[in-house]
Amino acid sequence: MQSVNLMPQGYAQAERSKRRLLISVAVTVAAVMAMLGFARLTTRRIEQKQRGNRVLEERAADLKTTRSELASCNLTLQALAAKYSLIQTVNRNRRWASYLAHLADAANDEILLTRAHISPVQTEADGAPAPPAPGSLVPPATLQPTSAPDQTRPKRLVLFIEGYAASNTDVTKFISALSVHDIFEKITFKGSRAAQING
Repeated sequence: MQSVNLMPQGYAQAERSKRRLLISVAVTVAAVMAMLGFARLTTRRIEQKQRGNRVLEERAADLKTTRSELASCNLTLQALAAKYSLIQTVNRNRRWASYLAHLADAANDEILLTRAHISPVQTEADGAPAPPAPGSLVPPATLQPTSAPDQTRPKRLVLFIEGYAASNTDVTKFISALSVHDIFEKITFKGSRAAQING
C-alpha cells in the first residue's frame, strides 16, 4: 500500500514556525508579567518602609519635644521645691515678730533698712555655702538653731539686710546692738559705700 501526503508543501514547516512563535510570545509575556509583579511587590515594600520611617521620624520629633518639656518642668519643679522648703522652714519657726523687733530696736532710728532677704543655710552635705545677696550691707545674721531633734529641727537661716546710715559709726552701733541678742548666731559686715541722697 502506498501512502500519499495530501498536505501542501511547506505546511508542516509553517506550523512548526507558528508554534515556536506562539511559545516564545507566551514565554516572553510570562517573563514580563513576572518582572512586573516583582517590581510591584518591591515598590510596595519600599513604600511600606518609607511610611514606617516617616512614622519613626515623627515619633522621634515628639520624643525630643517631650524631653525638652520635661527638662523645663524639672527646672520649674526644682525652683518650686526650693521655695516650698523655705516656706516650710519659715512655717516651723514662729518667732519672726521677735526677730523683727530686735532689728528695729538695733536700728534705733539711725539706720534705714531698705531690703531683707531670708534663705536657708546650705550645709557641707548640700554643697557650697549660700552666696550673699548683691549689694548687701549687713549680712548675714544667722538665726540660732533650736535644740529640737534633727527630724523636727528647723533649718538654719541666713538673713541678708541692707540699708542706709548717716555714718560708719551708726553702722558699728547697729552691729553691736545686734550682737547683744543671742538669737543671732553670727553677724558679718560685708561693707559699705558712699551714697548721696537729696543733696
